[in-house]
Amino acid sequence: MVAKKKIDPVTLEILMHKLWQIADEAGITLRRVSGSMVVVEARDMFAGLCDAKGNIITSGVGVASHCALASFAITHIIDTYAEDPGIRDGDVFFTNDPYICSRHQADAFVATPIFYGEELVSWCITMTHLIDIGGADPGGFSPSAREVFQEGIRFSGLKIVEGGKIRRDVMDAIVNMTRQPGLVELDLRAQIAAGTVLKRRVREIIERYGVDTFKEVCEEMIKYAEAKIRARIAELPDGTWQSVVYMDDDAKTDKARMAFVTLTKEGDSLTFDYTGTDQQAPSYCNAGEVGARGSGFAACAILMG
Repeated sequence: MVAKKKIDPVTLEILMHKLWQIADEAGITLRRVSGSMVVVEARDMFAGLCDAKGNIITSGVGVASHCALASFAITHIIDTYAEDPGIRDGDVFFTNDPYICSRHQADAFVATPIFYGEELVSWCITMTHLIDIGGADPGGFSPSAREVFQEGIRFSGLKIVEGGKIRRDVMDAIVNMTRQPGLVELDLRAQIAAGTVLKRRVREIIERYGVDTFKEVCEEMIKYAEAKIRARIAELPDGTWQSVVYMDDDAKTDKARMAFVTLTKEGDSLTFDYTGTDQQAPSYCNAGEVGARGSGFAACAILMG
């Protein structure tokens, strides 16, 4: 058996920077195609590259919390739709379910599988906060909602592009349930365009350096990121800290709502414990498990860089 050849450090450094840059290029494409002020001005969006299993490799400019949620979108697609309707070259998937990957329904994830030959080697994942999602109130938030079904359309997964062509029936089903079908479709098309650009760039890298080298670089980037963050955490003193934040009201009652978190640092790991947080409110201000994970990641990413 021939031992696997380890990538040399110079090639690794070059390709790491290339992958960072193509993720940025995907984010630039997303903003340039989108006509929504939420994406173009507020930059409530995300673009990133994942490996074949859905692990984040690198991300472009965008909201940090969505980076942590992107993997949930892809692993759900793989686990749920690999057999039916299948994942093939030229397909693109859409999901906006807050019980799966989103903070709320307005956060629309679009995932593009990247194949080389017959092999699935990577994914492009993008997110935009859609300007309307068809909820009880106009816009991406529904203060009058009392249950998730009133917060807008919610899809656990749809194949929005098949064989390289947008499925008109699926696109119409999504946008016609919103108050701004033109802008919503443009955002979704912008996400599809970003995935197309990233897919092209990944294939260019593979053509030049080989698929095995590409996959090894992805593995090394994950290891590098984990080693760096664990080393940074290890520098901090062990201990336990608590924080509490109050919302003045929940949009339905005058009751203040409390979010309570206990952070425990031990060695090179952090544990977030939300025990003590108020029970869910009868309004749109709740966060699901994945939303809480994203918020914790965002706070750490800022401080650990």
